[in-house]
Amino acid sequence: CINVEEAKKTRPRCLGTGFEARRWLSKDPCGLLCASIVVLLHTFSWGVIFDSLLGSSVASKVIFYVFYSPLAVTALYCQFLTWTTDPGSVPMGAKPYEVKREDQSTASAKSTGSSTDVESSDGECLPMTYEQRFPRGVRRCKKCKGNFKPGRAHHDSVTGRCIVKLDHYCPWVGNAVGIRNHKVFLLFIFYTFMTTVFAAVLIIMRFSRCGFEFDADSEDSSSEDTDDLNFRQSIIRRLDAVYPGCDDSDDDPLVFQGEVLTLIIINICAFLFTLVMMFDQYEAVTLSISKIARMKISAEASYSSMLHRVIDEYNEVFGGSSDTFQYHWLIPRLVQFPEDKSDLLLGYELDIEAYEKNVPWRFENEKAQRKRYVNDRSTCELTDEDSPLSPSFAQMHAQIGRQLGGVDAIEESKDEVESLVASQSFVTQLPPSSGLGRLDEL
Repeated sequence: CINVEEAKKTRPRCLGTGFEARRWLSKDPCGLLCASIVVLLHTFSWGVIFDSLLGSSVASKVIFYVFYSPLAVTALYCQFLTWTTDPGSVPMGAKPYEVKREDQSTASAKSTGSSTDVESSDGECLPMTYEQRFPRGVRRCKKCKGNFKPGRAHHDSVTGRCIVKLDHYCPWVGNAVGIRNHKVFLLFIFYTFMTTVFAAVLIIMRFSRCGFEFDADSEDSSSEDTDDLNFRQSIIRRLDAVYPGCDDSDDDPLVFQGEVLTLIIINICAFLFTLVMMFDQYEAVTLSISKIARMKISAEASYSSMLHRVIDEYNEVFGGSSDTFQYHWLIPRLVQFPEDKSDLLLGYELDIEAYEKNVPWRFENEKAQRKRYVNDRSTCELTDEDSPLSPSFAQMHAQIGRQLGGVDAIEESKDEVESLVASQSFVTQLPPSSGLGRLDEL
């Protein structure tokens, strides 16, 4: 087995999401359009603030250049990383990860399954064969050419690949969100949220002085009380310290200018969207379980035991050496896991022979073993006591046919057939041409 990144160097120099691509790049038209819109909105907001909201205020310029601009650039950089990073696709030639003995103390039994060791007659621990570990054959994805599908992987229809810890496909970054780019996706959401906060501060600072007209020189006490006039004048004097003057050449108030009004709408929508997204992703960070996995666990899927987190020592979204918050979580770089735990988190190893041939990995006699399992299941006697499986249509058809074999036994078999159908919950409405549709006539 070799490292996935080293194996990719043998691929042709092409971009895409297929098995033959050397560099990951999602080319979904909808994702490219939405990601471009995000870049344009950030650029538009930066331009409007720079052109219309700074004025001659030193405070607003400090906020804009020190806080807002770096946050906007960081948000766009995180979006670029999320778009161009492999979210955790399962390469061709992947095979089940064999849990090492030192991993069993840190790996969760729910997600890694049983131990890969078996005790011999003399008490010695021997490694289990693939036939013993997977009596029904390994879990495979039909849409990925029958490639091995790890327990925590789900198929993404947009990129056409199985992604480990797939959370969702986000068109605003043009890529699927998985174990490898989940961190930078969350940082993109967080830094975009922070830009909306500082943009709101700059808008409020500008509007408080220049957004509306203030009559500071009015001395008509008949229209308003003297105390109210003095209060308004004191506010204006304090605002003048922040904004020495309104240097807008437009005759209309600032609030009615088209680009500023558009900026306000965009900022409010982006603020609400990113705020909801951060709340939605809270469980993904604290539990280290993706959204799809949480939905399947709540639905009690048959393989939900494999969807839980693997390692408790550190966070599976942000990496590092601790499960609690650390400052490196805010650094815009890809997540880093310990090298000796990477395969354990991904749930697979790479078989170099199958990878070079670009074919799915299979263990010896896997097809024959799977065929024997299916045949044993189809020929077994199914009763209410010894099997929880529901009989297939072919089994019920043969069983009913055997009971209706003799013409003389038709009347005696009618009650038995009806009781059999009732006991097996066979409620399918059969057409009259099927032969069994005339059961009442018999």
